[in-house]
Amino acid sequence: MDELTFVLRVFLGTLFISTSVAKFRKPQEHMLTVKEYRILSSFLLYPFARAEMIVEFLTGILLFLGMFQKTVALLAVFLLAIYSLAIVVNLLRGRKEISCGCGGAAGDHPISWFLVLRNFLLIGMGICLYLNPTPWGSIEAIWNGEANQLFNLLVLQDILIAWLFLLMFAMTVDLRNLYKRFKRFLQS
Repeated sequence: MDELTFVLRVFLGTLFISTSVAKFRKPQEHMLTVKEYRILSSFLLYPFARAEMIVEFLTGILLFLGMFQKTVALLAVFLLAIYSLAIVVNLLRGRKEISCGCGGAAGDHPISWFLVLRNFLLIGMGICLYLNPTPWGSIEAIWNGEANQLFNLLVLQDILIAWLFLLMFAMTVDLRNLYKRFKRFLQS
């Protein structure tokens, strides 16, 4: 179970790092995306967008390193729940044309119920991490005198497996959109 939890932790950590880095690279674009959701008042837009990018980045780093695992897993679940709620509110308003604002490995796509489902899958991963913290591949293993849990070839192998799954995850929405276009092409 430790290796599976580690793979999920690296997957989710890398996902959060990649999405936050994409937002840091284009902060104005991220702020405009947050504004498009029409949930926050203009007074709160800038502070929320900045804080969200920082918290998302720290969540990713701490997940990847395996530090404060239970707390950070709950933080990841909380962030994903906020994102899902914002998407659902706008879908119920009939606003499907706005970008999800994910960025990074999660990509930027128009909001959809598929993205809500995807986020629930990620929330499930976060809950699994909360319920099963592991010293496997964790910096905390050094503090606890379990350096063998961090320094071995299986840790590197599991990181590569997690990144392979992340690559496949990144392609899911694109493959779904390609399938829809191909289906429309065949129908016309």
